[in-house]
Amino acid sequence: MQNNNQSKRRAAKKKLREKKIRRFLNTPEAAEYIGRHRSSLDKWRSENIVLPYYRDGMKILYSKDDLDAYLASHRVEPVAYACSSATR
Repeated sequence: MQNNNQSKRRAAKKKLREKKIRRFLNTPEAAEYIGRHRSSLDKWRSENIVLPYYRDGMKILYSKDDLDAYLASHRVEPVAYACSSATR
């Protein structure tokens, strides 16, 4: 019984760690996520512009929340889209 509980706790901790880890993407994953080339992210990072990032030793990580905010900030809403709901 105790071994079963321990294995359940280990599995739950592992699942939580994996969930936390996936909140962050490395450079190639982040570039694919936002539809840009990796070199764009490398350039932005070297110039310290556009996207915030985290450095963990040699690892560069991007938060999915930051990537989503970047995508949302580049959303363009057509004028006709906004007007069509106002005229009804």
